[in-house]
Amino acid sequence: MKEDKLDLEYIFKRYLPDRFEREKKERISGEIIENIKSKLEKMGVEAEPMLVGSQSRGTELKNSDLDIFIVFSTKYSRKEMEDAGMEIGFEIFPEGTAKYAEHPYVSGIMEGVKVDIVPCFRVEMNRKIISSVDRTPLHTQFMRNAMDDEMRKEAILLKLFMKRQGIYGSELKTSGFSGYVCELIILKFKRFNSFIEYVSNLKGRLIIGDEDRTSKFNSPVVIIDPVDLGRNAAAAVSEGNLSILKTAAKFYNLNPCNFFFTFDEKIDRINRVERGTYMCLIRWKRPDIIDDILYPQLELSERNLKTLCETSGFHYINGYVNLDGENMEILIEMESGHLNRIEKREGPPVENQNSISFIRKYLDSDRRSRGPYVENGRVYFDLFRDETYFKDIFFKNIQKINFGHNINRLKGEIIFEDRLEKIRETRIYEMFLNFQRPVLPSGEYLNKN
Repeated sequence: MKEDKLDLEYIFKRYLPDRFEREKKERISGEIIENIKSKLEKMGVEAEPMLVGSQSRGTELKNSDLDIFIVFSTKYSRKEMEDAGMEIGFEIFPEGTAKYAEHPYVSGIMEGVKVDIVPCFRVEMNRKIISSVDRTPLHTQFMRNAMDDEMRKEAILLKLFMKRQGIYGSELKTSGFSGYVCELIILKFKRFNSFIEYVSNLKGRLIIGDEDRTSKFNSPVVIIDPVDLGRNAAAAVSEGNLSILKTAAKFYNLNPCNFFFTFDEKIDRINRVERGTYMCLIRWKRPDIIDDILYPQLELSERNLKTLCETSGFHYINGYVNLDGENMEILIEMESGHLNRIEKREGPPVENQNSISFIRKYLDSDRRSRGPYVENGRVYFDLFRDETYFKDIFFKNIQKINFGHNINRLKGEIIFEDRLEKIRETRIYEMFLNFQRPVLPSGEYLNKN
């Protein structure tokens, strides 16, 4: 089986673009760049189109996108730059889509290849930038000069390794290692294996750079950006993802094999024995807002739903969020979705003057079933609960739950499902059951080797 051994030739053949793909993308990018140059000349605008990203640095994976930046002189205002960039983008792609990062840009498809046309300002290395995307051309220029062909292959291996673990990409949904950060790591360690050996034994943070500069940052991963020495290029990486990398590296060192690079392979499905828990799925139709805005709000929603579970008396087990082209979803798992009729309400210590007001509050309450009574120096009442089902408690408290600015507007459009037979049919349920971080070969294979 190909996955049971390490075969770099097989990996590169599988995941690197072949000659036909490279030639096709070179032709497409060349045609678009010439087209942009012609339009800029007619408009009398001082700017230059430039292929950027992994494609321009020779570290791209198969079927990767094309990123073409239009680098404008800083003599233009931000609005002038953005307006001209969008105008040209839509002339290239009349059926394209407007997208928004720090600058708006146009995304389109040419011969099956996704192309982003992004306006930015021309900045100098280690000079003050106007926005973060303005660094991208500098990253391209720097890496073209700094890396040789062997290092580019090592960087591709690291990207594949990160992608297999689900920690590749700096967007907020992933909070992982960008392609540029992977290249900076290889620039430091030269070889993939050298870095993996290092990180498998790493205690604490991953730090690359001069101590005078790295000491200014408290992030789990600190890698000084050579084109902007005051910036941590790895600021997006979460502590959790660094821990995943450390663990995966330990297992790779034990058993190097193709499995750790074949990110499009499905993980072995876990036995679908009934979990015996309560699950509910909360879903909204996705608004036309980018992932980096919506995903943190989904994570906030999941945390606040966990708080609601715990403060209401439910035993929260797991949560899982999913954001796709159509839906925003949160799957919540608890020991049970139903509480006992009686809640034991704990009061202050008897020496505390507030114990008097606590007793007064519940002594004549319709909810009182038993009490007051004292245990271990505290006052207690047994109270009848108003609601005992999570679904009822959820909708009673829905206006108090903070789902985040954009999702709060959609409270009236929530779809709530807690029928397990329906949840089992959803993609998020499959994703939840198959969730692994780190992603490892089967235990049988690891034990055998």
